[in-house]
Amino acid sequence: MPLPETTWRRVTYINAWWDTVIDWNYPSDPSPWDDAERQRFNTEARMLLAMLREQLGPKFEIEDESGTAG
Repeated sequence: MPLPETTWRRVTYINAWWDTVIDWNYPSDPSPWDDAERQRFNTEARMLLAMLREQLGPKFEIEDESGTAG
């Protein structure tokens, strides 16, 4: 995809952050994230979504299925 390296790095960062939403040693336990971290993540993910839409332009359609639209 035609994206700058900095954007790819941001995608990698957000993806790695998302992987911490579950305690992989005990996946059935509640998430280790508190409400504040969940809010921070959702805000950053929405900002990344906006960045991707802007950089890719109208030739691409990116659907937000997160259920966090704010």
